[in-house]
Amino acid sequence: LHEMLAQVEMERDAGDRFFAVQCAESAVRCSPDFGEAWLTLGRAQLNLGEPAMALDSLARAAAACPDDAKPAIAADRALAQARLASSPGPREP
Repeated sequence: LHEMLAQVEMERDAGDRFFAVQCAESAVRCSPDFGEAWLTLGRAQLNLGEPAMALDSLARAAAACPDDAKPAIAADRALAQARLASSPGPREP
């Protein structure tokens, strides 16, 4: 239930990103072996702008669902976002 609520919250136009993370965290606490919940948590953390946290969650998703490519695809997105956030921006003249 928590995992589905997190997904719904992420899909809403005016969704609360922090609430989506909270719901997904509840899902992984209730079912720590549920790979889909870890995937949802990683996506929610990524949407919140937390790529490092997302990578940890996506690694757990990949471990729980080794035959599923979705965690790897989301992890690539998280890595790209982390690199973008850590690269220096344009400098003012």
